[in-house]
Amino acid sequence: MKKKYLLLSLFLIAALATVTTTKVNSKITSPPAGNSGDPFTNASCAQGGCHPSPAQAASISTLTLLAGISDTLNLPSPTFKYTLNAQYSLTFKINAFTSKYGFQIVALDASNNQAGTMTVLNAGTTKLNISSSSRQYMGHLNANTTKTWTFRWTAPASDIGPITFYYAYNIADNDGTSLGDVIYKGSSTITALSTGVEDI
Repeated sequence: MKKKYLLLSLFLIAALATVTTTKVNSKITSPPAGNSGDPFTNASCAQGGCHPSPAQAASISTLTLLAGISDTLNLPSPTFKYTLNAQYSLTFKINAFTSKYGFQIVALDASNNQAGTMTVLNAGTTKLNISSSSRQYMGHLNANTTKTWTFRWTAPASDIGPITFYYAYNIADNDGTSLGDVIYKGSSTITALSTGVEDI
């Protein structure tokens, strides 16, 4: 009888360990939509059952917009203005040294609506997740030692006012648990080039 209970106990412990491991590592593949730290969801991966909280203020990341060879800028940049309906290559780079990295980013207008559109350029490293509210969240795919991701952002066809990129990223120690992982979040705001003709 004791043997029976011992085997059952061992089975339950093994099953619980499997469930726990799956929960901890479930976002390695790709973060679910709505975890960029944006004000619409007010969520990032720094929450119970995911990674330690609270999220830290971003200080070691670079978001770069590339508009042709001669136009490169690092955000935040108070002087940058986007061209309506133009396509930009965005590169998100984490300047850190650890074992594993992940990120998510969204572009929203002042009313927290989707601003422009995002497109995957490298299907091996990035994935676009769409929320139930139709907001586009670009994020990593299969988190590993990659800490630079490039994707496309197409600006809106009309001037919708300031656009803010909200982003969150993870610097993980790859020990199989959430301990030692740190989530950072930040934002960068840009505006459109003026298209009107000034009155004389």
